[in-house]
Amino acid sequence: MPPPFLGYNPRVMKFWNKPEVSLIKRKPTKSGMTVLVIPDSGESHRLRFRWTWLIVVAVLGLCIGIGAVGAPLLLAASLQTNVSLFAEKTKLQLDKADLERRLGLEQGKVLSLTNKTQAFGQRLMDLENRLGAVESRAGVSKVERASVKPGGGANNQSIKDPFEMLSALDNLLEQSDSRFSRTLAPLDSTMRREAAIPAGFPTAGRITSKFGSRIGPRTGRLEKHTGWDIATNMGAPVRVTAPGVVEVAGWTNIGYGLHIVINHGYGYKTLYGHLSKLNVNVGRRVSSNDLIGFVGSTGNSTGPHLHYEVRIGNTPINPGRYLFLERPKFDSLELPR
Repeated sequence: MPPPFLGYNPRVMKFWNKPEVSLIKRKPTKSGMTVLVIPDSGESHRLRFRWTWLIVVAVLGLCIGIGAVGAPLLLAASLQTNVSLFAEKTKLQLDKADLERRLGLEQGKVLSLTNKTQAFGQRLMDLENRLGAVESRAGVSKVERASVKPGGGANNQSIKDPFEMLSALDNLLEQSDSRFSRTLAPLDSTMRREAAIPAGFPTAGRITSKFGSRIGPRTGRLEKHTGWDIATNMGAPVRVTAPGVVEVAGWTNIGYGLHIVINHGYGYKTLYGHLSKLNVNVGRRVSSNDLIGFVGSTGNSTGPHLHYEVRIGNTPINPGRYLFLERPKFDSLELPR
């Protein structure tokens, strides 16, 4: 229907009622996007893009954007990881070097310990041998025991580990300690008995008369001489020949004059006669080689000399064998009681 202002005109109505005829025939296009480029001068240009291309371009752009942003981050993370790994590697190398150094020190200590253990084992074996000799001397029966040799073990089995060797040596020490404790009492008794035996000359001089029968210098008759006479200078020192206790110190009218008797224990006694002066009193405890008096010519004497007797159970015996004995290096007074 034409607008009212045109009125009713058959021609107009005819034209108006004709079907629309497109002046421009367009070709059907595929789905996409058209971009019209209109420059300030010149002809315009029309750019047509398909949606598929646009999606591909968008995906590529997104990937490029993500790569542009993520690559530096990944590179930084990778670099940080490499730096951390290098630092960790360096630390491990330093730790390894330190451990190798400490291991070398420990190996040196173990070697030193092994050498010391072997030396200790040798000394312990020497002590075992000496202890066996002491047991024999003390009259104690020997017992079977395991031996530990340097570089070897109990029952001659090889021990290379110093700690095992120390354990074996410790066991041997326990055995030795038990044996020593068991030997100590009889050994003490043996050493005291040996120390009680008179040994050596009580003074230096010349032997003028020995033990046995002789013609008396004063009586001219055959008589028994109960000791040895040692002629020497007046006032020469007289020393005790064994440790003991002074039993007699003074004058007697039976021929000895000024004399001393010392009780050494275990039945041994010694007498020192014709002295000029005493240096001890009754009850005094003396040690071997102590000065007890001085040579004189008191009593039944014809000149300065020492009359020396050794008695067992108050019975005089020949002192000759005792004069030439070597004094023991220990003193019974120094032994534990």
